[in-house]
Amino acid sequence: MLQSVLLIILSYCEILTSKRLTKSNDIIDIIKYKDRLYYPRDRIDDNNDLILNFSEYTPEIITPKFIPYYSTKISAFVPYSGANRFGESFLSIQRADFVRLKTTQTLNQSEIECNLVRESYEEKIYSLLGYTIRAIKGLDIAPSITYIAANRPSRVIVKFPISQQYPDQISQLPPPSCDMHDDDQLLIAYVLRKYGVVGTDRASNSDIPTYKSNCFSGSLENFDPVFKGYTLAIFRGNMNTVKDAIIRFGAVNLNDIGIIIGWEGRRWIVASPVMLGSVNTYSYMISEQRVEQDESDYEGEVIFNLDIIKVNCVFDSTAPECSGQCMNNVNQTTEQCGCIVGDMRLACQDIPKQNAGSIRVTLSFVVAVMFLPMWFIFW
Repeated sequence: MLQSVLLIILSYCEILTSKRLTKSNDIIDIIKYKDRLYYPRDRIDDNNDLILNFSEYTPEIITPKFIPYYSTKISAFVPYSGANRFGESFLSIQRADFVRLKTTQTLNQSEIECNLVRESYEEKIYSLLGYTIRAIKGLDIAPSITYIAANRPSRVIVKFPISQQYPDQISQLPPPSCDMHDDDQLLIAYVLRKYGVVGTDRASNSDIPTYKSNCFSGSLENFDPVFKGYTLAIFRGNMNTVKDAIIRFGAVNLNDIGIIIGWEGRRWIVASPVMLGSVNTYSYMISEQRVEQDESDYEGEVIFNLDIIKVNCVFDSTAPECSGQCMNNVNQTTEQCGCIVGDMRLACQDIPKQNAGSIRVTLSFVVAVMFLPMWFIFW
């Protein structure tokens, strides 16, 4: 048992330092519960290490295909004011606004030549970021993929089950460069939560600096990333599930269709790449796709604010919000110790809201620990 558990967990580090697992229908079939978000549980710490923590689990529940994840109902989030899935139409970004946005504009040649930028664009993470930021925050930025790359973890530390009495496994990640490919682990879900993202006016998408501070134009004191505390999540469901996600998170990366920003009647409104034949022009336009009303297995990806979710210490006793100085959080601020389920501090009594005038995303649902296929950590 010990040997098999060690081999399973050590394989995570091997994958993190080589190639990622890719999305496949066989793996996503493991997500049995529809209408829920599934998102990563582990995080980057203040030393810029990604901690994959198996310490509280028994060897029997560790299998080659799973690592701990959280899951939450999509319906637990509050939709945009006045919006509902039964409406005849909904747009998180208006058509006239869409054509002017920086995310919509064509990449320049130096951006296209940076592998990480080009492949993030082709895999729609670039557009999902840009259009979600516009919908939620009302900001117009072209997201800097190089900023995300520059802030990826320095190391991956795997903590084994306590019962195994095995030392932490530490793997050093090589410094990022534009020569890397998307499957060399941007670890966007984790970097976004820890560091947020900036626009290309702050960090050009043409190259990745050796030092993070060289990434930015202007003073670091005035540097203000957006979407700190946000992360990627995946879901599965039918037409109504997709609509529920759009009116809560602003944009949905829907497999085989593209970035959905709304619907009109029985047509999805899609941010689609402009193609000249089979050639990608690396710009976007609005297109329409027929809504498959009988489709029950749409697979989608969204970006949402994880920090508004209260941590359940019963299921996650080792989370920073539940351990160390936060074990007794009465005299701690929410910046020092995030809100937990049953938190009596005044700041944790109110449901947080997003900026006025944008899509409001709030939560009043207790999350549960789930197990999700390990490929998701490499998105």
